[in-house]
Amino acid sequence: MNSKAIQAIEELLNLLKLEKEAERKEYESLLKDLSLTERQERGVSWYPLIIQETDYNSGGKPVLKLSKKNFLEVDNLFKQGEMVRFYKNKTGSEDSEESYIGIVSFSKEDRVHIILEAEEMPESLEDGRFGLDLYYNEYSYKEMEYALQVVLSADNNRLSEFRNLLTGQKKPEFKHFHKELRENLNESQNRAIQQIHSSIDLCIIHGPPGTGKTFTLVRAIKEILEQEEKHLLACAASNAAVDLLAEHLNELGVNVTRIGNPVRISEKLYDLSLESKILKHQDYKTLKKYKNEAGKIRQEALKFVKHFGRAEREERKEKLNEAKEIWKESRVLERNIIDEILDRTDVVCSTLVGANDYSLKGRKFGTVFIDEASQCLEPANWIPILKAGKLILAGDHCQLPAVIKSKEAAEKGLSKSLFEKCMEFFPEASVLLNTQYRMNDSIMGFSNQKFYEGKLVSDPSVKDQSLGEGYLSSEKLIFIDTAGCDYLESLQEETRSYSNKEEAFLLEKLLKQLLEEMEGKPFSLGILSPYREQIRFFQDLFRKTPLPPSLDLEIDTIDAFQGREKDMIAISLVRSNEEREIGFLADIRRMNVAMTRAKKLLLIIGDSSTISADPFYEDFISYVQEKNYYKSAWEFMD
Repeated sequence: MNSKAIQAIEELLNLLKLEKEAERKEYESLLKDLSLTERQERGVSWYPLIIQETDYNSGGKPVLKLSKKNFLEVDNLFKQGEMVRFYKNKTGSEDSEESYIGIVSFSKEDRVHIILEAEEMPESLEDGRFGLDLYYNEYSYKEMEYALQVVLSADNNRLSEFRNLLTGQKKPEFKHFHKELRENLNESQNRAIQQIHSSIDLCIIHGPPGTGKTFTLVRAIKEILEQEEKHLLACAASNAAVDLLAEHLNELGVNVTRIGNPVRISEKLYDLSLESKILKHQDYKTLKKYKNEAGKIRQEALKFVKHFGRAEREERKEKLNEAKEIWKESRVLERNIIDEILDRTDVVCSTLVGANDYSLKGRKFGTVFIDEASQCLEPANWIPILKAGKLILAGDHCQLPAVIKSKEAAEKGLSKSLFEKCMEFFPEASVLLNTQYRMNDSIMGFSNQKFYEGKLVSDPSVKDQSLGEGYLSSEKLIFIDTAGCDYLESLQEETRSYSNKEEAFLLEKLLKQLLEEMEGKPFSLGILSPYREQIRFFQDLFRKTPLPPSLDLEIDTIDAFQGREKDMIAISLVRSNEEREIGFLADIRRMNVAMTRAKKLLLIIGDSSTISADPFYEDFISYVQEKNYYKSAWEFMD
């Protein structure tokens, strides 16, 4: 065993434990430092709850349908797919006697449905008081820790080779593969697929914004299936990215099975999900019969919970054992159904954590693709790597990485993704996709210069595109400088987040002018800010502003927009203070994401005197002045 490789993984495991502890403490402090009333006002706790109905989903998991007893006018943060803690107590105190982890499957105003991470429904839901808290995702940490432990114990096998390779102790290997010019692909995309075929163990695809990274991966997967392998695994950090891979592969006629909790899978892709395929299987009726029978017998046994003697106790025990045996039979049948489905599957698609789903137990894949590899903690990548013969990493380390809660873990290296490490270790194994199909040249220019060494080029179809021909709509990039206008930031004490109302009012005014210029021509607009308080203010502002149906408007944080695009992007930088403090803006990768979401017009509003304290923004101000993209907010005042 290579001692340096072992040491690197051990250090990674220790950093992961620091991060897990930091997130756990953050969650616990939220519960302990705030009273129940304060948590309710913030929307992170619902108490007391009414259990409207109990049920089981098609996968046999318990489902609770809940509603608030006391309706409060606060944001519903219990969104579909969120992890929650459901708890019960009899006294009405805040100390729960029983608790269960679950996932929100439905959410609307004062109602939620949650799927419990349990095999059976909790007993005695008739009495007591019930509550719900948002919960941190402990499950993901367990899966990552398990994966790293397996990596550490690997000896003289493919996984031990990956351990040496991905810690920089071994060089990647390549074989000769005949060159082929593929239709509908540019030169760098062709080169990327060529490199994927040539690699024996590792290939890295660097895909900046708009360069067709997912399109290239899908074409490569299709070719590998036709030429080399029968079964592949395609993963990504987010459910949205996994769904995109699955959707494009399905369009190419690939037999895809999407692994994961159905509530986190796009509705339009439900037919590709493992759950859907199980429901359609010829043996599903028998499986359902087994599960219903086991559930019925168990319910009969539980009737003896209160006030029973020896005879009843024995009958209860027999019924529970009978239910258990039938349940075992159902699990064997379900396993056979799943194996049959996966044996017919070309590509399994899952999140990184989902790659350790029970349905994939014991399965290996000749090639594993990981998209968004730069956006996640390194340990998460190791979960699918456990099953890999060859690894393809795709991403862009110049965009947002995973959020790290532990400052110590971040400083000691957890903030660096496996993708970024491999880019540094093995530049010879990477291919840059250099032609982008999203932005005009003006929008692309600054990011290209600062992040991609000027190597990107715009496809002719987009290089000169604009929204229209008016004063604003004909522009491609505008920076509006609020310096000297007294557009000062304000701090919301409760949330510790910033807003800048004057910037919001200015954007509202500019949008009205732009809509007049567009004369009903449809276009999409994303309004972004790094500060959630500013996003809330924008949402309130435009909720009261009449907008035409021709405008497709979306307002969200920069982080939420990664991987997305709009015809126009407007960014409110918010920070304006005498101390020249810029907070979140100091993460320039966040700004790279924000700037590269726009296709035809990028509008940025900010205070140059504040933001230019940072060299990145100082260079940006120089860029917009040199290119004549600079305007002062004074120009738009009455």
